Amino acid sequence: MTVTRHPPPERTTIDLESNLCRQWSKQMRLVFLDLHCDEQPAPENGAVKVTGEMFGDTAAYTCKDGYWLSGNRDRVCQGDATWSGKQPECKLKIGCELQFFVSA
Repeated sequence: MTVTRHPPPERTTIDLESNLCRQWSKQMRLVFLDLHCDEQPAPENGAVKVTGEMFGDTAAYTCKDGYWLSGNRDRVCQGDATWSGKQPECKLKIGCELQFFVSA
């Protein structure tokens, strides 16, 4: 008579789950490695500093003197390969200078 030992069902299930998790994790890493957002152009009369174009990277926007930033100052490359928020613009500051004249 031959006795064949089988692992307990719990162990088989755990091994199966961890194997599936490893396979899923490997597939997700491949997806994230290929995921990138489009290049971010600098706004007219401004600049952009980008840390990269991969998931989680950021873009920070600034404007030249005399202009103000309309829109998101910082954007993040998201999991759907788009940048968060909207592309900002640099708009001309319009100010009024008041001059006072003192008469003697």
